[in-house]
Amino acid sequence: MKFPLAWLLLPLCLAVDAQVFKWTDAQGKVHYGDQPPMDVKAQEMKITRIPPEAPSPDVEVAPVAIDHYPVRGLSVDAIGAAMQRAAPKGEDGDPVWAQASWSLDYRFGFDDSKGCRIDTLSVLVSTRLRMPEWLDREKAADELQGKWAAFYRALLAHEEGHRDNGIRAANDLARKIRKLGSARDCATLDRDVRELGGRITREYELVDQDYDRSTGHGATQGATLR
Repeated sequence: MKFPLAWLLLPLCLAVDAQVFKWTDAQGKVHYGDQPPMDVKAQEMKITRIPPEAPSPDVEVAPVAIDHYPVRGLSVDAIGAAMQRAAPKGEDGDPVWAQASWSLDYRFGFDDSKGCRIDTLSVLVSTRLRMPEWLDREKAADELQGKWAAFYRALLAHEEGHRDNGIRAANDLARKIRKLGSARDCATLDRDVRELGGRITREYELVDQDYDRSTGHGATQGATLR
């Protein structure tokens, strides 16, 4: 998974399972966190190896965009060979069956009535997935279709783990920006926010890379076709 340096980026690290919930507020904004409000209906999500964090009201999550690359074949070997040729490349140049890229667009305003402090804040998480699309599925035997379905589900779950890392990074960033307090002037505070964004980006890039290494790009999560 590659990340545009102009944005903030990603994460995961502790080898624990966290209880994470998803809910929508009265304004239609989607939130993720481990402590949903008591008065909303929340959906529990299983997110592996991500430490629990409180949700931030300053975070918005854009719908995931999915692009597909075509795959043909009527056997496991033929499909595998087609994916080898058409799949996107990882950072080492080897093909990976899917990729997730996400970015944080953070915008903020100042209150300079007494010194300078953060007033408005919005962190938007945008995610794009690149996934295989098997074009010969309807021609294939039921057994092979079943194998593909299981493979695709596991692969998608792995890539959604990257997305969830981005959401966690957004929550982390929003919380830390809010904790910056006041500065002597707004130019100093602007610099502090951007330095914080760059640091969190670098940290979460390393965490997300570890996620791929520890899961074999999803292989240990069932994203294998055989």
